[in-house]
Amino acid sequence: MDKAYQALYRSYRPQQFADVAGQAHAVAILKNAVAKGRLAHAYLFSGPRGTGKTTLARILAKAANCEHPTEGEPCLACTPCTESQLHTVEIDAASNRGIDEIRDLRERSRYLPPVGSRKVYIVDEAHMLTPEAFNALLKTLEEPPGHLLFILATTEPERMPETVLSRCQRIGLRRADDAEVEALVRKVAEGAGINVEADVYPFIARKGDGSFRDALALLDLVSSFNPDKATLKDALTALGSVPAEAVREVEEAALAGDGREVLARMDALAREGADFHQFGADLLDDARARLVKAYSEGHDEGRSALLALVRALADFSMGPRHASDARLGLEVLLLSLGPSSGEAPAGAGPRAREGSSLPIAPRPRLEKKAAQRAGEGVDLAPLRAHFDRPGRLHVAHLLANVRGEREGDTVHLVFPLKGGEFVRASEPDIERLIAEGVHAVFGNDVSVTMSMEAREG
Repeated sequence: MDKAYQALYRSYRPQQFADVAGQAHAVAILKNAVAKGRLAHAYLFSGPRGTGKTTLARILAKAANCEHPTEGEPCLACTPCTESQLHTVEIDAASNRGIDEIRDLRERSRYLPPVGSRKVYIVDEAHMLTPEAFNALLKTLEEPPGHLLFILATTEPERMPETVLSRCQRIGLRRADDAEVEALVRKVAEGAGINVEADVYPFIARKGDGSFRDALALLDLVSSFNPDKATLKDALTALGSVPAEAVREVEEAALAGDGREVLARMDALAREGADFHQFGADLLDDARARLVKAYSEGHDEGRSALLALVRALADFSMGPRHASDARLGLEVLLLSLGPSSGEAPAGAGPRAREGSSLPIAPRPRLEKKAAQRAGEGVDLAPLRAHFDRPGRLHVAHLLANVRGEREGDTVHLVFPLKGGEFVRASEPDIERLIAEGVHAVFGNDVSVTMSMEAREG
């Protein structure tokens, strides 16, 4: 019977500190602690998923019990290294989170391990423990037996009680950059005999989003799709992504206000079976990259349009992942965009420079002085509700503490002195959106001004 296949991220999990990628600071701390005999009784490893928390915990458990360590590294040959299950217990706090499980752990922790000098408990997803479980664990963490070593791992340390955090030596693991992820993916692919084209590696690294484990899982998927030699097209198909050119075409059509082209491109992507959640993430990545480039190169033209697009896509990406129709949500979002004040987005092609056929409301007249008027109060709740939708939530937030006054056919928006909302609302793209909202809610014959509260005294 053939041996069962093991996922790449498991087959190539590091066994020594020297093999751990992207966490040099954590490796140095732990190796020195083992080499100098200065191990703490409890560690907390925190950081994004797939960055090596559990891997480091397992290596530390072996190193702490190794009979022949070399400069803090486990030898991988002695009984404690080869039979680590005899001294190390791993607990998934997501499914063993109650007080009964922790009480059982406390009872068993009093006994010495069959091999090695330390009994090690690795508690993964430690933030999932209940408050009662944390309280039961607290006494053991505060005064542990000399043979006991606790290693807690979590992606959300802010959810853990301060009383627990203060009793652990905390080591934060950082998100890996694309170059580090790409180097690891190349190394594993070569070791596993996986044949992919060169441009697949940076693509997988970007999609891994700083997670070594996720990137190796994607490599597994792509190599299964085409075992002979996977191309970038194979990778795009396997991951439900679309080519960068298609992303840019939809993006520029949206920024140019070309609704017909946006819908035609989205329909073509739907026929090709595109994953629109993934497509939204691809759009956000590309728009953000263009915005960063525009700022770094000092290009003011089109920057506000790109900023509005990034904000809208960020709102979309933070929505519920179980949304029944991601395509519809993206189409509504993209159709609501257009060039601000006739400018073309930075780095856009000829399509985006042709301008928009959509009517754009006039920008409001601004008063850069403190408000001194005392007009009739006006309820701004309908105006805030107008912006309470994907792609416009940032405007609703800016108007949260704004007071409304009306004098004849003029609506005055009075911003608080503190908080910076007035400054942000003065940006050209935000001015235009506020003017459009006022006209939609109060009528096209209404003008709008914005000012700040009068300073007392």
